[in-house]
Amino acid sequence: MNSIDVFRKARNSFYPGPLKTSAEMKSYYVERHDEALAEMKESLLTEDNPLKILFTGHIGSGKSTELNKLLCDEEILQDFIVAPFSILKDYDPYDISYQDILLAI
Repeated sequence: MNSIDVFRKARNSFYPGPLKTSAEMKSYYVERHDEALAEMKESLLTEDNPLKILFTGHIGSGKSTELNKLLCDEEILQDFIVAPFSILKDYDPYDISYQDILLAI
């Protein structure tokens, strides 16, 4: 194996994408020291009014992983219909406006 193949294999081993499945969560998820996810779950399950939560952060900061962790919860799956959505599938992230985001939602 030449050095470019070694580099390619190493790079592919460290793909920084979000964890999606329960198995990935069990193997790789690092527990946080705050209670943000537990508070969000409690709010979702107990609020009488529709709840809106905005996730913001840099690319690779764990937003999708945290959402996917929440979606692996049985209580959440019993009470909610999950509709995965990514604005990046339909729009260019370098040429997007707030109107595009509102229309996509």
